[in-house]
Amino acid sequence: MSSNAGGAATNGGIDFQQRVSALFLTHMFMDVVFIDDLGLVRNSKIIDLKFESSHDIDDLVVSTDKANIFIQAKRSISLSTSKTSEFYKVIKQFVSQYLSGVNGNDRFVLATSSKASSPITKDLKKILESIKLNGGGFDENPLNQAEERAFNVIKDSIEINYEDLSGNKASNEVTNEILEKIHISVIDIEAGMPLEKAILTLLSGKAINAPELLWANLISIGLTLSKNRSSIDEKGLRDRVGRFIDETVSDKKELDQTNLFDIEVKRSLSSGREVLVIESFSDDADYMIVELIRFEEDGKKRLSFHNGKVELLNGETWNLIYRSATYVGVERYITENQEIFRDTRIAILEINSDEDFDEMSFSKSHSELCLHLIHENEEPFNCIHCGEHISDDSSPLVEVDEIGVTHQVGCIHNNCLNITDRVIGIIDSELFRSNTNLNNFDYEGWYKAICKGQALISGIATLPRGVNPVFWKPDYSDISKGRYCVKINLSDGSSRYVQDRGRVARESNDSALEKCIFFNESFEKAAKNKDPHCYTSESNLFTTYSQGLEYKDADEELLICEVAEPALFTRAIDKTYSIFENYYAPLLVFLDQESGLPLLIEGAMIFISNPLRLDNFINNWKRAGVDLPLFTTSIIKNDDAFDKLVSELKSDDIEVMIDPEMDMKGQLVSCLIIEDFNDKENIIARYAS
Repeated sequence: MSSNAGGAATNGGIDFQQRVSALFLTHMFMDVVFIDDLGLVRNSKIIDLKFESSHDIDDLVVSTDKANIFIQAKRSISLSTSKTSEFYKVIKQFVSQYLSGVNGNDRFVLATSSKASSPITKDLKKILESIKLNGGGFDENPLNQAEERAFNVIKDSIEINYEDLSGNKASNEVTNEILEKIHISVIDIEAGMPLEKAILTLLSGKAINAPELLWANLISIGLTLSKNRSSIDEKGLRDRVGRFIDETVSDKKELDQTNLFDIEVKRSLSSGREVLVIESFSDDADYMIVELIRFEEDGKKRLSFHNGKVELLNGETWNLIYRSATYVGVERYITENQEIFRDTRIAILEINSDEDFDEMSFSKSHSELCLHLIHENEEPFNCIHCGEHISDDSSPLVEVDEIGVTHQVGCIHNNCLNITDRVIGIIDSELFRSNTNLNNFDYEGWYKAICKGQALISGIATLPRGVNPVFWKPDYSDISKGRYCVKINLSDGSSRYVQDRGRVARESNDSALEKCIFFNESFEKAAKNKDPHCYTSESNLFTTYSQGLEYKDADEELLICEVAEPALFTRAIDKTYSIFENYYAPLLVFLDQESGLPLLIEGAMIFISNPLRLDNFINNWKRAGVDLPLFTTSIIKNDDAFDKLVSELKSDDIEVMIDPEMDMKGQLVSCLIIEDFNDKENIIARYAS
């Protein structure tokens, strides 16, 4: 019998390599800090990427201004001492590169996914983190059987390869130097995974076309460069994809200070004139469009604005309707407000001069000032009037120039426009046009939160879809800084650590002992019932043996829980096992457009886990007969905010759902329902019935 399994695995590995490459390419031309720990020195700037290079480590070499990062990308890899194994070959390349010469900050990175074996992603990762954090030593916790085995495998592989390649035995110092440079990075960047979603959100801010197309182009570039054993720098990358992105002119900053959706002013600002719509001061017209020179030759303003009026130097005042920098802006305003101007008489008073007043020195200086204010704004898509986020196409860009008001330039909501605001442009965004239901949505805030969030959504991604309860703890608190945690030793000699909301739970010694007693009694009882507690070997799902058989992938094992014991909490344990910062968040929430308060839909509070799928959900609900009232959106960015809101909702007996989908009869077919953990037994019985 023939099989194409090997070919599928190979293709999956190639795709993974190119996705890792595309991740680096994205960060190179977006110039943001890395969203995953890849062993880079903090604040590094990527200079170029070399694919299948002449270096001993031949997958990818990332050159930064502080170090070189030598990367071997393996989607799935197992710990092995066999000289024909992928792991042995990776270590051989690391040792070869070490012998060829490295600098102090250089790193050897094994980039893999959660498809790799747990001895790699858990045991070996924890050991290497311990070595880096403790100057070549280990943390205070003794190694379990699996960790001891992992350490011996990598140590033996280093020493054997070192002797084979150099002809000399590796000293303990050399072995430790190599170990300190090795970094295990688990990057789940395959299609549909949270990291890919985060990257697509990041690209959405700059992509002229669909971000999926730009991402596919970057993956394709990685494949082509790899085949040709080529390198690429930022200029070369921009030559290839620059036409597909909307370039920005703002200074480059770290991600926590970077505006991922910067404003670009594509033409110089017009500062030399005012084009106004006013109530007519003549009986011959109802309204007037008046063009006026803005500055005197000495720079003094010829007009002043306050309380909805414009005042001339001679003291005459007019009632203002609309203020713009250009005739184009006024034409757009009249076209959008035809019901106001239909059947009215409009007079036009133009400047009687051919002089280009925008070229006056004071006008040009004022334009430069306005551009400076735009580029210095660290929150360019927050309305400068109400402070809320803007994600609506055609929102105005205005200059606030009014007596007694601070001079500002920035974007505003259409309904925040003041009569005296000087409209100098509008937002032109395909992203905003393509996601019209994401009203006032904070794309940048979502991107930052999703990178290390949604542990719950990630954990259940492989489970069958359906209507499932999620047990939420109303009394949850993460303030504990106890020195201990609970370690569960498994049947294969490895260990896992008890987590709460995706992070290793810290305990006092007494509470750790108490929990260990509870777990061990549960393990003993379940074993007697022939349905022991276990972890799935790759996805690390804690379940019973019978349920594990249903949930696990075909190539996963079920690792039976044998005994729980207290362990000292260390940074290495935390860094290896605490992958997420938020368990539930980020989530999109609907707000009533008028009041700004959380909006109930069919009597329930609904959260959405992927804002770019919002249109799909709304269309599904419409087919089921559920029409939404006028709404805006906001982001629950962390679990503290989620807990507070859910607690308030539960106190009022309001149902809370995540990602509900219905059939055309209005029956739920897929949904996560947030239930109170304290009522777990009754809820399980209800779902079972």
